[in-house]
Amino acid sequence: MRDIIQIHHKKQKASKKWQYNNLVQQARKLEQEDNYEEASKLWNKALKLAPTEKQKGWCSYRDSHCKRTAEVKILVEKNCE
Repeated sequence: MRDIIQIHHKKQKASKKWQYNNLVQQARKLEQEDNYEEASKLWNKALKLAPTEKQKGWCSYRDSHCKRTAEVKILVEKNCE
């Protein structure tokens, strides 16, 4: 029974790691497409799944960066009108 619990735990951990990696890849792609608002949302979700403190710090940084960039982009667009 203990082995079954350990296997289940490993599967859950692998699933979270996959979800984290998937979110990070999607967020990077959105940034490359200049879609910073949506990228910020994905970085925030990735933050909640990040397995290490270093990765959590990176996700938090990218989330903040994307939020600021999205705000600046809106201001620039308004001033160009």
